Amino acid sequence: MSDKTIKIKMFGGFEISADGQTVRDTLNRTHQLWYLIEYLIISRNREVSLKDISDVLWPYGGVDNPRGALKNIVYRIRTMFEQHGLPYAKEMIIFKSGTYR
Repeated sequence: MSDKTIKIKMFGGFEISADGQTVRDTLNRTHQLWYLIEYLIISRNREVSLKDISDVLWPYGGVDNPRGALKNIVYRIRTMFEQHGLPYAKEMIIFKSGTYR
């Protein structure tokens, strides 16, 4: 039975591990995926709005549809986690009432 413990390393490269499976930032060089994961980790005790995330990921604008872009990034993160065997990949980023956790 899994205890749903997640281990996160953010210094000297990013990696996230659960149940013996590890995903590292070297697997996908798309910086926005890792920026979002890291931002949600440091904000884990609060709900984060689309505006807050947009300000972090796109500080100078340049995105026509931030809601759609964010949904795409979250989908890509969940897919990457799932493909690399990270358990409960779909539960790691939660969208509820217009906010992310």
